[in-house]
Amino acid sequence: MGQLFTKLMSIFGNKEHKVIIVGLDNAGKTTILYQFLMNEVVHTAPTIGSNVEEIVLRNTHFLMWDIGGQETLRATWNSYYSNTEFVILVIDSTDRERLPETRDELYKMLAHEDLQNAAVLIFANKQDVKDSMSASEISTILALSAIRDRAWHIQACCALTGEGLPAGLDWLKSFYLFYKRWTLLDTFFRIIFVQTGFFLYGRFLLILRAKRSRCGYNVGFG
Repeated sequence: MGQLFTKLMSIFGNKEHKVIIVGLDNAGKTTILYQFLMNEVVHTAPTIGSNVEEIVLRNTHFLMWDIGGQETLRATWNSYYSNTEFVILVIDSTDRERLPETRDELYKMLAHEDLQNAAVLIFANKQDVKDSMSASEISTILALSAIRDRAWHIQACCALTGEGLPAGLDWLKSFYLFYKRWTLLDTFFRIIFVQTGFFLYGRFLLILRAKRSRCGYNVGFG
């Protein structure tokens, strides 16, 4: 039982959850980071390297890394991937010409071994600008429906007003709680199985996988 208690404490402990915020230059990544932090617009300059801030959302701590998106800096993104639990991809919804470039960068990230378990939140930013692409249109161009190996969500937003950002954070929090709950159950049954050989563990895994397939992959246009 001591091993079980230790495992449960590691799941429910007050650890920080690493989030990387990526996207092409001028997408609004830094503006979104400081909307999260201060709920106000901060005048920003192009990020050289990264900014990092801790965001606390209902007692859950997220360590958010805002990484520069200029073409010369994208080769360094993978140096931030280790231990990342969530990827926030920010898209300039007015930049139709470079959306295929964003798609290439997205799938390059998803193929990296350090991000194989990371969930993805996509912010379709600058929805306040006339003729901007809708979240649905961006989802189609990015072929998001083809992503079947992880949880993802796309959320329309405006970084300047903050509209849509709380809904995105709510998804982040909800997915974390969902994952934590099932990780707790998985850990509990694994220990039971190891210690007693309890045959229902195999059945539990089938139920867990079915629930993840129904609940893990979702898209919202907010």
